Amino acid sequence: MSRETDDPFAAIPEHMKNNIPADVKQKIVENQTLQAAICELSDLYALLKQDVSELHEFGSQSESGQAWRRSSYRAVFSWIEGVVYQMKQIALQTQGGYYQASFSRAEIAFLREESYYLDEKGKVKVRYNNFAKINRNLRFAYLKFVEGFGLLTKLEVDRQGWEKFLEAIKIRNRLTHPKCVDDLVVTDENMEVLIETINWFDAQISKLIDDAMATVIPTLERIRGEGKENIQSIVNNAMSVFEKAGKVESVIAILDELVAGNSEISEIENKLGVARRELNILKKEIVSDLI
Repeated sequence: MSRETDDPFAAIPEHMKNNIPADVKQKIVENQTLQAAICELSDLYALLKQDVSELHEFGSQSESGQAWRRSSYRAVFSWIEGVVYQMKQIALQTQGGYYQASFSRAEIAFLREESYYLDEKGKVKVRYNNFAKINRNLRFAYLKFVEGFGLLTKLEVDRQGWEKFLEAIKIRNRLTHPKCVDDLVVTDENMEVLIETINWFDAQISKLIDDAMATVIPTLERIRGEGKENIQSIVNNAMSVFEKAGKVESVIAILDELVAGNSEISEIENKLGVARRELNILKKEIVSDLI
């Protein structure tokens, strides 16, 4: 996935950058930061997915089977957990910023994976171990990510893939905490469950990333456009001032000519009349601008 340049104002001409209003600058920076975070999520997602694919391909050619089957389960859940964590971090970035996400304190604590306790001195301490079960964590992260960007995307929990995911969790737990040798056996049926989980999760996250980018990129371009329009307004006002300054210079030139005595009396009277009219018009325009 393509990334923005490090300069968030690269699309704006150099001579205009200093005139970008502070609030517009903040919006541009926030949206580009979110775009970069989504790209990071996409990269992590793709890299771990590649691990899963290569492991599965290698295992398919293996005669022994069980070692790579167990490794496949570990790789898939590493993939899912890594993506869930990134989704939560991105959701946090939408809190109170341009997208005006408004999460509760409890939701923020879960997004940060924090819990709190009092030490022996009565001081509040933070534990960074507020982990939920992976199925609940996925639903929570997905929901907050969607809320943060105002998306309509939904996690499809009414499909067979979700049920297979729940089944895969039980198998993963058995493999992670075996109580007997049989707990370490991954059957063909178990592998079918894992493959359906992979396909379901892949579809859910691919759509989520696409929808998020489809929101952030146009928003970023629109805000940049607002910045350019604001700058153009400043330029137009400046041109108006220059035009008025030109009128003043014209009046001054007339007066200089009068003082120098280079004109006949009748011409002086005419030019004084022109000068007075120009000055009156200029005064009215300046007052109008101030109002």
